[in-house]
Amino acid sequence: KALRIDPLNGPNAGSGVPVKISSVRLTKTATSELEAITFLADTVRVNPPPQVKLLAPSFFSGNDYARTVLGRSWDMKDTYSTPSYANLLNADFVKSIPDLGLTGNFFRGVSQPAASGATEGDPAVFFTFQNNAKPIDASRFRLMRVRMYVPFNEADQNELTVGAVARLSWKETDFNSFVTYDMPLLPGMRDIWVDMPKVRVEGNTGVWGPELIRYLRIDPFEFRPSRPFYLGGASLHTLPTVTNVLPLSLSLLGHPDAKLAVRVLVDGVEIHKTQDLKPGLAGLDVPLGSVSEGQHTLQVCAEDALNKGCTTLAVPFVRTADTTAVSTTDAESLFAWVEALAPGLLKPNGEASGDIAGFYARCYAQSGQCLAVKDNRTYYFDGKSLVDFGSSSPLIAQAKAAGF
Repeated sequence: KALRIDPLNGPNAGSGVPVKISSVRLTKTATSELEAITFLADTVRVNPPPQVKLLAPSFFSGNDYARTVLGRSWDMKDTYSTPSYANLLNADFVKSIPDLGLTGNFFRGVSQPAASGATEGDPAVFFTFQNNAKPIDASRFRLMRVRMYVPFNEADQNELTVGAVARLSWKETDFNSFVTYDMPLLPGMRDIWVDMPKVRVEGNTGVWGPELIRYLRIDPFEFRPSRPFYLGGASLHTLPTVTNVLPLSLSLLGHPDAKLAVRVLVDGVEIHKTQDLKPGLAGLDVPLGSVSEGQHTLQVCAEDALNKGCTTLAVPFVRTADTTAVSTTDAESLFAWVEALAPGLLKPNGEASGDIAGFYARCYAQSGQCLAVKDNRTYYFDGKSLVDFGSSSPLIAQAKAAGF
């Protein structure tokens, strides 16, 4: 009653792609012409849209509280990974989750059943417990990551249709009430990222702000019966911080022959564009120019000639001032290194004369060019205009690594 062909199908089919069908034949028996056809077994790709994955900076780029303040990570390898827990029948550290076929480091706990008249057994794992010596500076550390697996009861459909939650809770002192953020639970391993100041907390009891947190815990679920759970690695990071140049590491996906354009936007405004990149790994150094100090949102887009829509990933970051003065010794090392890199462009061996008012500089009368530093910034003067080369710190580090 119906016979059709779908020339394009699947998640990458796209739209507006012209298709031409040369002919269609329907016969009772195959002819020699049809039997002679050979089919290409390779995967056919029809204009797959470009994708971009931002490898760095990322939510991992900032400092981790456990590593930098406590001196140990919450990696769930052993008893040093998490300090305390409550309302568990038993707990240990394991190397796999058999249900999921995963290997790694996991804290495994089994909750106690709910007491008479209670709605849940209230299992809790504390990342910090009564930590007066090294509290969490909530004004700095804000990006929380938790990996967690809670096996669902397949016979209880309410767990999926009505829902279940895990809870992040924190408070400043013994005398405060816990501030609570509920997170929906889903089957499988969850990799949860939370920007703590932006969450909606239960009952508007407080916010993650400029205070010192002495208690931070996760309640894996709120079930009445006893239930196992697994916690993978956890961490609490500061926002990525940069000064004048933003180094990006990208993974670009698209048609093998595509030439991709990558656009970098800060707070929705394009500040950099690079053309003719091939799919694969790419690194960009993006000058921040007039981007002001403070917190911003970074977005990266990729597009090709056929797919103008771009995949966008947003990461918050902070631009800070970089005004530490450069010592004359470091400046001389930097100048000598640049001279060695460009012996034909600048007069070699440090034989320079002249100066630029307000800068520490080497000017080369023979070519009319200058190298200069001021307030930890490096500049190049080509005889007509002053070019800002960005922060001096990474350049000085390279110069010293090269022996200058």
